[in-house]
Amino acid sequence: MNSSSDNLFENELAQLLIKKLEPFHQRPLYLALSGGMDSMLMLYTLSHVLNHAPELKHRLTAIHINHGLSENADTWQQQCQQACDVLAVPLIARRVVIDINGRGLEAAARQSRYDVFDSVLPNKAVLLMAHHASDQAETFMLRLLRGSGLAGLGAMPERRILTHDAKDERVLLRPWLTLTRDVLAIRARAEGITWVDDESNQDQRFDRNWVRHRILPSIKERHPSIETRLTTTTERLQSDYRLLQQLLEPFIEAVISSCKWPLTGAYALSLTELQRHPYALQEHLVRHWLLLNECDMPEGDKVWHWLQQCFNAADDKMPECAYGEVTLRRYRQHVYVVFAIAKEQLPEHIRLPLVEPVAWLGGVIVLEDDNAKSSAVNSSSLDHPQGMEFKAAVPSEYSLLPAGQCRGMKVRINGRPSRTLKNIWQEQGIPPWLREHWPSLVIDSDTIIPIGLVNSCSLDLLKCEPIELLSLKWQPCAIGRCLTQ
Repeated sequence: MNSSSDNLFENELAQLLIKKLEPFHQRPLYLALSGGMDSMLMLYTLSHVLNHAPELKHRLTAIHINHGLSENADTWQQQCQQACDVLAVPLIARRVVIDINGRGLEAAARQSRYDVFDSVLPNKAVLLMAHHASDQAETFMLRLLRGSGLAGLGAMPERRILTHDAKDERVLLRPWLTLTRDVLAIRARAEGITWVDDESNQDQRFDRNWVRHRILPSIKERHPSIETRLTTTTERLQSDYRLLQQLLEPFIEAVISSCKWPLTGAYALSLTELQRHPYALQEHLVRHWLLLNECDMPEGDKVWHWLQQCFNAADDKMPECAYGEVTLRRYRQHVYVVFAIAKEQLPEHIRLPLVEPVAWLGGVIVLEDDNAKSSAVNSSSLDHPQGMEFKAAVPSEYSLLPAGQCRGMKVRINGRPSRTLKNIWQEQGIPPWLREHWPSLVIDSDTIIPIGLVNSCSLDLLKCEPIELLSLKWQPCAIGRCLTQ
């Protein structure tokens, strides 16, 4: 790098960063650092901005995801580390294994990145991404070719909360979304910044690369400012969509509710409420529901035929609609998005007290917080799993199995007859797609405790204090299946 730090602080890119960071005073900053031109330029610019403007009081950390898809992946990670060392910026580097599991490679790689973000980002963190107007134009064109509607054509928002969880205060920010790739490249070369070139970006078998190298250059010959214009278009579409959502908010709140099941989309759709509305409104509500669950709308009438089956089916019937990587399923007058189960090695044992979350089939096993435990004391309802207040637990180890491998075992609850798993599933309203996979503690080979679904058990069966067993919960990851952009 051959530039002075003053140049980096005073240029348009730096001033734009300062402006976009104003609403996030003193929040910790995390930069998604691939090693490419745009993210390396943002690394250097951010570093010098923060050095010259200490009043911003941000702490910067870079995150590099090594996907291992290229033979050069380790070299790219080393280059990112070297750049961060020069700038005294901490780097968190993570190697991931891509599980395609029915998805395209790009979607699977993106999901793996968000899994890492979920694991490292603290509360109130701001995740910075160096997406630019050229990326936005490509995304718009891809959505257009896919037949997306208003929401999809809005492409990438400049900022959004990281997840759909109302308690999550983490933010994703794209401060350079109005600047083109050419503008950034000119500045990066002027500053003498080096970056890595991913050879896969030249492979036009991937639609994004085809749009980047063939379609947009052809349009630019006649309309040189197409990228900037398309960025303006996406901003207007996003504004229109926000207004539409505000007008339809009462209908959305009545039809769509949150869902906390693992392996399941974060939002459920009420068939009873949906049927009250005309078709045109039903169509929008279903599209919005799928969008909230990060799903594309399939082509044709597949979903609408399935919905008619759901409307007309008997109460004990559960019509399904499978497409892409998801299955839409009905259960108890609601419909859900169910994700494919990733192939992963399941832990055979769990050690209590639990120190950190245990991964289990697309979710995690956690110990509920103190507030949840204290509010649960002395309740006997099975509708809200809870624990009892006891002293600290003695470390103990339990076998951990999917419930499907525990047929014939009994659930023994204080002062009540032993129960079968079928009893528990029905009382708790556990949807069928989760029953076989539900993490369960096995005691003395014939007694089972399905995690999070009972609030008491015979004390003579326990090897540690009941609070540790009965306050365990299987839940989705904080980010879960993440947003597509």
